[in-house]
Amino acid sequence: MQVKEEDYKLVESILLDNKAEFNSLQREFIELLETKTIIAGPGAGKTTALAAKIVILLKYLNMTKSKDGLCIITHTNVAVNEINSALLKAGVGTISHPHFIGTIHEFFNRYCVIPYFKYKYHHNNLLFDNEDTSDLGYYKTFVGIKIPWINQDKFKKFKDSFPE
Repeated sequence: MQVKEEDYKLVESILLDNKAEFNSLQREFIELLETKTIIAGPGAGKTTALAAKIVILLKYLNMTKSKDGLCIITHTNVAVNEINSALLKAGVGTISHPHFIGTIHEFFNRYCVIPYFKYKYHHNNLLFDNEDTSDLGYYKTFVGIKIPWINQDKFKKFKDSFPE
């Protein structure tokens, strides 16, 4: 993808407050149209460059009226929050389907775990609460609700191992 200089100027003014420019490695990353793992130390500008790339891609997708979506998976909620903050700052706002920005855990739960439970247990309502201290605790409780016979003492070992 060939990014126009005016697009760089736009995202630099928004995300870098006109105090800096993206370096050659950041620009190379922004222009890549493939999956990449970026390894760099804290404060190197990984999330800022990713946010710039997302802004430019969303601008392009909107301009071309494309139905394509972006899937951005990060390791931390901090990065997710920074990206969403940058999108708000750039005037993009919050994004929704067909796009996804989140952690690997969010992606796995949204597109694998919840659909599986809906399919397997024929139930359309899943309730998440803060009563359980872990996901495993939640799933044990959920299985106990969906399969009541599993709560019998003789099945305790099975109930505890089932969600794992």
